[in-house]
Amino acid sequence: MIDPFEREREREAAVRKKRSQRRTVVVGLGVTALLAGTITAIVASNEAEADYAQVCFNDETGERVDDAQCDNSSSAGRSSGIYSWYFYSRGASVPAVGQNRSQYTGFTKTVPQGAKTSTGYSTKGGTVSRGGFGSSSKGGSTGG
Repeated sequence: MIDPFEREREREAAVRKKRSQRRTVVVGLGVTALLAGTITAIVASNEAEADYAQVCFNDETGERVDDAQCDNSSSAGRSSGIYSWYFYSRGASVPAVGQNRSQYTGFTKTVPQGAKTSTGYSTKGGTVSRGGFGSSSKGGSTGG
């Protein structure tokens, strides 16, 4: 005996299977795009991470001052007057504005070739870690 509705059920089953496959592909593509975007963002943020916090000091007193005092200097050079950039690597402690650098080790006046520096470190001081900086630049020159 032949079921007159068998062909209809087979067609419906084929249509449901196709829909399911389309959903799987669309969801798969969406997940892949999301993962690719996330990985790209992580890689880009790691590349943008600064190696050194760039901090401004009064050379005569050794006291940390607002970065604006050094804004007329290059990222790796000496400003006009008594203010200069100093560079603190990750893991180093940075003094707060008004504190003297002599009590804080881990700074340098020269930046290694290819190292990235960043201004905008907290005026309250603290330990340099990944992120947390303002604008960044690529170093390579030596300070004065």
